[in-house]
Amino acid sequence: MHVNSDDLTRTNSAGLWSALIAPRPVFLVATQNADGICNIAPYSSVALISVNPPMVSISFGEGRGRRKNTLANILATRHFSLNVVPRSLAAIANTSAEGVSIEDDFDRLELTRTSFTRSPAQSIAESPASIACELVQLIAIEGSSSSLILCRCSEVIFDDHFSIGASFDPVSADLIASIGVEDYISLKGEAFTLPKPRE
Repeated sequence: MHVNSDDLTRTNSAGLWSALIAPRPVFLVATQNADGICNIAPYSSVALISVNPPMVSISFGEGRGRRKNTLANILATRHFSLNVVPRSLAAIANTSAEGVSIEDDFDRLELTRTSFTRSPAQSIAESPASIACELVQLIAIEGSSSSLILCRCSEVIFDDHFSIGASFDPVSADLIASIGVEDYISLKGEAFTLPKPRE
């Protein structure tokens, strides 16, 4: 099959590229607005770009014709956390995408907030590992409505049950990865579908 990307509809393009660029790790990104209200949203557009210093990138599309709350909060406060998602949190991660109003998502999703030693970011206690991040640069992508941010990772908290020396064992934590628009796989081998929340 030969596909010209310019001929794809938005829906078909999402389906094709989500399946081709896979698997992609899923994170719950926890941010705060200027008033301290926390937003939690799932993202699979996170990539490791450097280990010395440790840095990641995250891409954001526009949400309803405006910046998504996650990106708006990061630009306002510069600090946030990336929280890995195990199979046991997959349904909550999917539910977190439903939030549209300005409300504290720790309360809405009944998750427990924890703190880092130095970063002002809030992390999710139920996640096996959380990473404190600070915004370094915002990049507007030419020819696209998407934006890219580069962030430095300053602290990591992870459950001792999933440690290997000073490192982390993603398989024993049974983390999930996105392999399509609504399709996922856990590192212990379970393939499953989570229909996207409908507006």
